[in-house]
Amino acid sequence: MNKSNSIVAGEPKPTSQRQSMTEILARPVAGIVVLLGFYVILLAAFAMLSPFFLSVSNLANIGTNMAFIGLMAAAGTPLIIGGGLDRSVAAVAGLAGVIVALMHSNGINIWVGCLTALVIGAGVGILNGVIVTKLRLNPLIVTLGTMSIFSGLSMVMTGGLSKPLFVPAFNWLGSGRIFFVPFPVIVMLIVFAVLWLVLAKTPFGRFVYATGGNPEASSLLGVPVERTQMILYVISGISGAAAGIILAAMLGAAAPNGSGRTGAGGKNCCRAAQTRRREASRLARLLL
Repeated sequence: MNKSNSIVAGEPKPTSQRQSMTEILARPVAGIVVLLGFYVILLAAFAMLSPFFLSVSNLANIGTNMAFIGLMAAAGTPLIIGGGLDRSVAAVAGLAGVIVALMHSNGINIWVGCLTALVIGAGVGILNGVIVTKLRLNPLIVTLGTMSIFSGLSMVMTGGLSKPLFVPAFNWLGSGRIFFVPFPVIVMLIVFAVLWLVLAKTPFGRFVYATGGNPEASSLLGVPVERTQMILYVISGISGAAAGIILAAMLGAAAPNGSGRTGAGGKNCCRAAQTRRREASRLARLLL
């Protein structure tokens, strides 16, 4: 008895400083603060390596180039929270750009092409959602399959070549600025804000968290689990199509594998599109 008491008494008691640190790390915002701190360290390191890194033009270029990825990631976040996964979103982005380019080359209004691409993106989301929720298949396997299908469809429709899209009003979506802020960055921030409000302040947001936490128990409590996941897949498909439209506007061309892959093929398509766009701009200046 005395021995056990002496062992317990001899154990180190947690200090108040350790307790306070544990409480801080347990807060929901702790991960965000740590991540922001990591980004600040990265910014400081790159700023020391190059005096031009923190220039307004360089930060604007970085934001513009990352905006379409941010759009896809924004819609993928609530989907993952809700227990789903969509690997086909980048393929949908490539397909959307191809649809806009092909419809424009056939004489159809480019804004009609953009609307059609968004509708097709929603259709892909419905297809993924139906297969996952109704057939009860693994979302990773399902969306990997649809990713391959729509990536291949984009390559077949274009013959593996990028399609030019030189329409000033359309290209402004990818390169325009409002008060020195790139328009793609503004769109990305608006989407971030809207999705945060939906997740944090609406009943649908609570349905998303409940669906991802325990779908069986949530269904018994009356949460529309299948409908919630279906809506999330539709949102993911629409965001992928929107990202593809912005990417095509930024490049001045639709690269079928420029957004779906990061390998040499996608990079070469993007570089080729940018080169053609620069040549067209140079030719226009000479003619004027």
